[in-house]
Amino acid sequence: MLHDQAVVDNGYAMTHPLHPNVKLSAAPAQFDDQLPEIRRQAPTIGQHSREVLIEPVYTTDEVDQLARDGVIRT
Repeated sequence: MLHDQAVVDNGYAMTHPLHPNVKLSAAPAQFDDQLPEIRRQAPTIGQHSREVLIEPVYTTDEVDQLARDGVIRT
């Protein structure tokens, strides 16, 4: 697939922003004839754990305890 001329021409195999030897599958859609691009990297593991868990589910103290127990990564 990575060598298919249509895939190459349409930018459907994009280069990973941090690992240039890794190719990522792009959404097979273009708008205004623009090739797809990665504008920002994905969040790191646990980057948003606190924001997601605090208030709707757990208190700050409970989230701290989950992190200390190794249940979540922050």
